[in-house]
Amino acid sequence: MMQRKALMSVTWILVWTVAGISNAQETTVQNDSLAGGDQGTIQAGFIAGESAAAWLTSPCNGNIVAVQVFWRSLIGGSPPSLEDSITIFDGGVFATPGSVLLNSGVQPAEILGPVMTDGVINEFRFLDENMVIPLSVPVLANDVFVVSFKFLNTPSPVLGPSVVTDSDGCQTGKNGVFAVPGGWFGACLLGVTGDFVIRAVVDCNPTQACCFDADTCVNLTAADCGTASGFPQGPGTDCNTFNCFPIGACCMPDGNCMPDLSPSDCGTAGGTYQGDDTDCLLISCPAPSGACCLSNGNCLFLNETDCTAIPNASWAGLSTDCTDADNNMTADACEPGVCGDGTQDVGEECDDGNIDPGDGCDENCQIEPFCGDGTVDPGEDCEQDSDCPIDNVCLSCACIPPGIPTMSQWGVFVMILLVLAAGTIVFRRKDTATS
Repeated sequence: MMQRKALMSVTWILVWTVAGISNAQETTVQNDSLAGGDQGTIQAGFIAGESAAAWLTSPCNGNIVAVQVFWRSLIGGSPPSLEDSITIFDGGVFATPGSVLLNSGVQPAEILGPVMTDGVINEFRFLDENMVIPLSVPVLANDVFVVSFKFLNTPSPVLGPSVVTDSDGCQTGKNGVFAVPGGWFGACLLGVTGDFVIRAVVDCNPTQACCFDADTCVNLTAADCGTASGFPQGPGTDCNTFNCFPIGACCMPDGNCMPDLSPSDCGTAGGTYQGDDTDCLLISCPAPSGACCLSNGNCLFLNETDCTAIPNASWAGLSTDCTDADNNMTADACEPGVCGDGTQDVGEECDDGNIDPGDGCDENCQIEPFCGDGTVDPGEDCEQDSDCPIDNVCLSCACIPPGIPTMSQWGVFVMILLVLAAGTIVFRRKDTATS
């Protein structure tokens, strides 16, 4: 474990070296009390690979736009020092930071290879040395986050340079050290006598994505967005990456896919949103699941295909589950139903709301055979001509031999007789009129 050593306390007039331009709405968040003319302590007990960290609390909804680290040697004038990194973490559970926060919601908030200048508070506003990617980490009021400085070089235990603490006491729960070996510890427990001068700058009036319609987005403050009758999308959002009013495919509980729904509309319909700009033609929605009633009295939540593949199992249908509300050791959906109640229960082929036979659903809620159901049932000769002997035809599920007029043939014969009879009547009426 690291050997904690602190150099002599000295008094400085603090100087900042700033990479960027500050904003009037920015607030510096710090645990230390060090100000110009105050006495501080160089903490030189670190070795390469170890870290000093400050647990800080955001004063507002905003964005972390800069981090600051005081770097000092005993006599000053040390050359610039290339160190490992400065990383912004979620607060986690002290003294272990949480996950690395995201910069602009896209990439880890980590400044690699910071170059430290002796005798000043070094401020960093960009992730990269070319100052192309601005630091912008969204935070909410009272969020706890961690700014951690990691050493690439082992400081001289006599001269430094290294990180600095104030001299009016170490606040428990505010300062941490990553030791090699050993991991994370509270700095106060290791003998650090002050708060690290490691700070963050939070912009408390940041712009955010302001949506006006599906194609129009402008980065504005929340107040300006409201004044313009837009829809603010929250701290940390940016029109470059934000999709106003997204729509996509929505998988419904019955396995169907509904196209072009918003996330909220999909949720209201009871579906599962598949992501922005997704297409039902390219989405395979999962088959609906329901209670699968097993022959041993147990129940599984499966789709119909998987359920019916199990011997003697019955699928209770869509929107059923294995809940046993009456605690009788049988899933409610698997309990015998009442035939004729209009609800098709397990074991019923149909339920038309009555127990009258002859209407297609019999008194036991089984489908009744009927002519034309494709099955030659008792009392039927056939369902189609191929079920009959050669030259016979199937009519009303009966095989009709050749030479016996069918109903259609009898119909033609009767029609001819009716036409002849009508002609005779007309002729007689004319004959009577002539005489």
